[in-house]
Amino acid sequence: GQDFLARFQREAKAIAALQHPNIVQVYDFAIEEEYCYMVIEFIDGGSLKDRLTKNGGTLPISEILHITKETASALDYAHRQGVLHRDVKPANVLLSQDGRVILADFGIARIMSQTQFTATGALVGTPAYMSPEQGKGLKISAASDIYSLGVILYELLTGQPPFDADTPLSLIYKHINDPLIPPRTLREDISPELEHVVLKSLAKDPEDRFTTASEMSQALEAAVGQISKLETLSTSLPEKETEPLGVGGVVIIILLLVFGLPKLMGGGADCDSIPACQGLADERMGSEDFEGAIAALDTAINFASGEEHPANAHLWCLKGEAFLALDQIGDARNSFDECIAWTEGDPNVEDVRIWAEESIMRLEE
Repeated sequence: GQDFLARFQREAKAIAALQHPNIVQVYDFAIEEEYCYMVIEFIDGGSLKDRLTKNGGTLPISEILHITKETASALDYAHRQGVLHRDVKPANVLLSQDGRVILADFGIARIMSQTQFTATGALVGTPAYMSPEQGKGLKISAASDIYSLGVILYELLTGQPPFDADTPLSLIYKHINDPLIPPRTLREDISPELEHVVLKSLAKDPEDRFTTASEMSQALEAAVGQISKLETLSTSLPEKETEPLGVGGVVIIILLLVFGLPKLMGGGADCDSIPACQGLADERMGSEDFEGAIAALDTAINFASGEEHPANAHLWCLKGEAFLALDQIGDARNSFDECIAWTEGDPNVEDVRIWAEESIMRLEE
């Protein structure tokens, strides 16, 4: 009816106004006779759901950080624009071939229903990733999207969703009432700090969750960064009994220079694909190893061919952010300029060009 058409136009305009590297771009929308449609950006890759199925439900920590961080960035931006997603789940998290993480289907749940319920009385959303308040049919907020992202993080870390049941209603009931199985009981190498991020994002009461998706992302970076530092120290410094310096001492120093310093100071990039290198860069940014992040991004850029405009543009912008963190303004400006150059003539990276231009404007302030 007319209410649906008005709702479609209102929500479509709000979604189309979202301009962010991690949100699928809506180019146009229209209503023709009884059909409503949107023209959206084509993403040349599968979904996180596809990736989990292919990998047996688990991913490396660096890639988990990369996916969660970029999804959180998309949500944080949308929430600041007053837009909720309402159906955050792996099937709506797209992974492009150039390593980007793109959140899709913003506002679709709201467009499909005037209230929290469909005509048949079923809740709008996906029960496996639905917050308790959404399951109760109560008013939802940014905290509801954060809960859904927390469910994804739990699943990425443990290889299974936090709750499972035979029917959708039973699953919703568990999200509302059942205590959460702590992630560390399912995977021993999860640190207490990382578990805290998961548990806080999955609190039953929205008031007990992270205030914003950005806050959740920062807490996750800090937790993974601490793990990274401990792993680096434990793997870089070999155990050895104390002995007088001499030839043995020289050998130890040489081994440290050859094997230890790239890990301690970020000189190397042990990754074999664009997504892996980008995930490694995110992990190093989280541990404030900005030089190491730049090394990983340089390796990713080497993997990207000269024709891969989206990949190169995105990677150069990330490199600009890393230089900016090091307060190397000239290198940051050059990286953002290079990012813009890779966006020329490619409408698919318009959002990345805007990102670079806004970053340059900040540098010039």
